[in-house]
Amino acid sequence: MRQLSLVVLSVVVGQGIATGCSGGGSVTAVDVPEDAAADTVEQELPPVTQDAAPEAGFELAAPEIEPVEVRPEETVEPGGAGYPCTLAGECNSGFCIYTPQGKQCTVACEEECPFGWTCSIHVPSLPDQVMVCVPRYLDLCRPCVANEECRMNGTDAGQACIPYGPGGAFCGEPCVDTPDCPQGYSCMDMEDVAGKAVTQCVRIEGECGCTQWDADSGATTGCYVENQAGKCAGERKCLAGGLSACSAKIPAAESCDGVDDDCDGDVDEGTAGGPCLVTNEHGSCPGVLSCSGGAAICEGDKAEAEQCDGLDNNCNGVVDEGFPDLNGNGKADCLESDADSDGVPNATDNCPNAYNPGQADNDMDGMGDTCDADDDNDMSPDTLDCGPFDPAIKPGLPEVCDGKDNSCNFQVDEGFKDTDFDGFADCIDEDDDGDGTVDAQDCAPLDAQVHPGAEETCDGKDNNCDFKLDEGFVDLDKDGLPDCVDVDDDGDGYGDANDNCPLTANPDRGRTWTRTDSATSATWMRTATVSRTPGTTARG
Repeated sequence: MRQLSLVVLSVVVGQGIATGCSGGGSVTAVDVPEDAAADTVEQELPPVTQDAAPEAGFELAAPEIEPVEVRPEETVEPGGAGYPCTLAGECNSGFCIYTPQGKQCTVACEEECPFGWTCSIHVPSLPDQVMVCVPRYLDLCRPCVANEECRMNGTDAGQACIPYGPGGAFCGEPCVDTPDCPQGYSCMDMEDVAGKAVTQCVRIEGECGCTQWDADSGATTGCYVENQAGKCAGERKCLAGGLSACSAKIPAAESCDGVDDDCDGDVDEGTAGGPCLVTNEHGSCPGVLSCSGGAAICEGDKAEAEQCDGLDNNCNGVVDEGFPDLNGNGKADCLESDADSDGVPNATDNCPNAYNPGQADNDMDGMGDTCDADDDNDMSPDTLDCGPFDPAIKPGLPEVCDGKDNSCNFQVDEGFKDTDFDGFADCIDEDDDGDGTVDAQDCAPLDAQVHPGAEETCDGKDNNCDFKLDEGFVDLDKDGLPDCVDVDDDGDGYGDANDNCPLTANPDRGRTWTRTDSATSATWMRTATVSRTPGTTARG
């Protein structure tokens, strides 16, 4: 038999073939005679490129495997072979399997199997050698990752998962010669996904699809996209609309982006070390390209404003341009003497062309404040910066509570709380409530009525910060709450607002009412003393 090299193969399963089982078995591998190869039809599979992979949503592939029909002489008895079932207990044999017609009972193998089924070993029964009859081709062309995914009903007839190039791997069916295979399939010598040599029925041309069972059971297969840049792996899934396209990305030349563009397992390799330019407002200096965290960075010296120091500070190829050379010897005057007469030699003067004997350098950038356009190095020129020596102050900065006009809008700490409205936000005010006591010594720094030395008033507060509340005020019922804040001064269970004797405890309180006679228009008052048990209504 001629061994063929397949490029892409996809799954097409016959009409009505279900691909799962509860309670089925496994089929023994078919023995293939060594001389069978000589009688096999030679066939080449046409190549199928990745571009031919169908998108999700196309219709299921047309079936090419005819379902087995029950012959007239083969009757179906309740619980017998071919009888519809859901559970194994509904079958006389105790085996309920998937068939092209749905789940049906099967029987143990005898002389021959009914309906053209084949005799296979029931793997779950091992080590007992239980043989049962099962239909063939249930998983032929099903997307797969491992051989075990091609063996439904718990049976193993030697079905293998065959790789077919970029499109993925799909289930085959053991065979001896092409006539053993359904129409559209050929018997070929192949290697399964484990690298083992097998002889299987494989699809001659076109790509496999998915049955509804494949979609319901989540059948998948690996796939890949390969080009001169590399090889990227992906996955294809059986969906309601058919086999999805390969999820693999297209390999690309590696770039500094934090991604393994060529899918070789390394990220951003070979993207560093080249020449580049470090550019800023002063010019461009040569550097070396590096790649860190997916970002390309040019590392090297930065261009600076040209100074009279014998160096090409701005990297334009000219030294000390713009500085006078009165003697014409090619050396700037500033390098020959103290050009600014500040007592500092030009070679060490941080402002060689400006008088600055103190050599002040607020931002320590090597350029003296006298000639530095940005003394605090906050990227805001001194001419626009309301705090030229403070990097926490410049136009556009968000305001923070620090007593500064951070945003240069002529307002200090705007938007922050100022409890005593004294113009100083609480975050910098030592006396937030303006009561004359600094917050550190004030037991209520945000309440102007509470501070050491304040007069105690009956308001439920520790006004004088002596850790006592409302001391010196009358507490009639001795409950710890002075009468001025107690809602029941006499403690008789009736609130002062509803108590006819709010300062005398009278839980059995008297009730007074008036009555007017409609005939005489006489009015009189009657007072009755009633006793009431808590929870009852008093009657007068």
